[in-house]
Amino acid sequence: MKKTVQFILEIQKILDKKTWIKVKLFYLAVLLSAIFEPIVLVLYKNLLNMLSNQVAFASTIFWVVFGYEFVQLLSGFSMLLIGHEKLKLEYTLNNILIKAVHNKLNRICEEEFEKENTYNLLERVKESFVNSVLSIIDGLIGGATQIIQCVGCVLIVTRINLYLGLAMILANIPYIIVNIVYNIKEYKIKQKCSLKKRQVSYYEEQLQYRRNAKDIRLFNATPYMLNRIENLKTDITKEYVMLYNKEVWLKSATTILKFVVTGLCIILCIKPTYYGTANCGDIVVLITASLNLENKIFELFENYYLIMNCGFIIEDWYSFSELPEEKEIKSNDTIENYSITFRNVSFKYPGTNRYALQGVNLHIKQGEKIVIIGENGSGKTTFINLLLGCFSSYTGNILIDGKEICNVYDEIRRNCSVVFQDFLKLQLSIKDNIFLEQSSLFEEKQIEEQVYFIGNLKNGINTVLGQLEEGGIELSGGEWQLIAILRAMVKTNKKIIVMDEPTSYLDSKKEDWFYATLLEIPKDMTVIIVSHRLSVAKLCDRIVLFKKGRIETMGTHEELIENSEEYKRMYFSQKDMYDINS
Repeated sequence: MKKTVQFILEIQKILDKKTWIKVKLFYLAVLLSAIFEPIVLVLYKNLLNMLSNQVAFASTIFWVVFGYEFVQLLSGFSMLLIGHEKLKLEYTLNNILIKAVHNKLNRICEEEFEKENTYNLLERVKESFVNSVLSIIDGLIGGATQIIQCVGCVLIVTRINLYLGLAMILANIPYIIVNIVYNIKEYKIKQKCSLKKRQVSYYEEQLQYRRNAKDIRLFNATPYMLNRIENLKTDITKEYVMLYNKEVWLKSATTILKFVVTGLCIILCIKPTYYGTANCGDIVVLITASLNLENKIFELFENYYLIMNCGFIIEDWYSFSELPEEKEIKSNDTIENYSITFRNVSFKYPGTNRYALQGVNLHIKQGEKIVIIGENGSGKTTFINLLLGCFSSYTGNILIDGKEICNVYDEIRRNCSVVFQDFLKLQLSIKDNIFLEQSSLFEEKQIEEQVYFIGNLKNGINTVLGQLEEGGIELSGGEWQLIAILRAMVKTNKKIIVMDEPTSYLDSKKEDWFYATLLEIPKDMTVIIVSHRLSVAKLCDRIVLFKKGRIETMGTHEELIENSEEYKRMYFSQKDMYDINS
């Protein structure tokens, strides 16, 4: 419970002051409404005693009935109001908590996403965190309500029969213990099955993606994918079935014990009335309060069970919140010259022993146009990721204007524009995909005139893409890549443009447009292009050839044709593809 309280205090830090006040006021209102039930029972007992003994005046009975109905009315009205406010509060909390999770995701170091354990943790947090927080708050509110109602019932019961109340409390203890033990075991199974659940989600998503429909049908992949899903689900189900088979017997035994004790208690309550040694009202309310007490104890520990069950997400949340974040280094350093220097840089991906880059030394002057080439796995994309600050666990030095890149990350990202291999595709309008609400010197009309396929669309740059909205259209891979290139080009204040395989989806006409655009880039802007296509090499100032994580050679096209057998082989193997006007 201590961890739960600490967790709630952590959640308080996430919430704004206004929302936290709303939570506290809501909690207070629920607690106040909890006192209505014991009051109703007391009034009901007094009313029955008056009627059975026939000793009260009519006016007294009237006021007792009036009080009884008035409290019932208040109770019903408060429940309606609380239910309404609860929906509003849950909606607000849901939005704030989801935002907090995504903000944290945005700050986590890129290296962490290379680890399987991180993805398993993210899956559990994504699946359970928000609902668990809401459930914990519900459980705490419900638990506090039930404690108040239990106290009221205990006071009523013990005034009539002390031992009856104790018996009903003790009868619930075995059931509670069984629930707690199996709750812990269930969470351990959940942890154990995290990877398999993530695999199931992945395969199900692949079957549902529209873009996969043709491949799946053509290769008849549905039975194969469904078989993998079924096997994974079978393995997961076996784990839970083994647990539940044991749990059901113990829960059944403790439930039978609880009801046997309850039955005996009711018989003991009825006996004095039968022999005329107790008031009818006392006995009726005694039975009602006893049953209520049992139910409230059960509900109280169900809420405790709920909090404990959700409480395991607390450990996940702390693990999630403690994932290393990118360092926010506030530096007064400013970059005047966007020259880039890699000095003896080496890097391994987390969990591997092989160097993705080893001993890389390279200096790129501001305004240079560089093309990086090499076979798959030679280290080209890793080089780009290090330059952009995606990974920090490298050795050596990466310098911008002579300053360590880790000290000027923010300025680099503000002044660097990128086209990744797996570029962003949003099912929004073309305009939103390009500008992402950024201001730009480019005009919409200018883009429609320069990029023919956009100008030919009925709604031009405002055309909606994808299937989220009615009337959305699908683009080819090359058209999507053009949008990614445009997004990089329209960014203001850029000093460096980095493009990873920017022409991989482009046809010859679109590729010509790309080369023309490349030639128009201002001479003081640094351009770094990763490409398998050597057609772009002639347009760049220098070519850098990577091989097995190292720089094999570098120079101009003419220099490498003369001095590098590797480059010469690559060049002539593609020669017919890249003859362009230069």
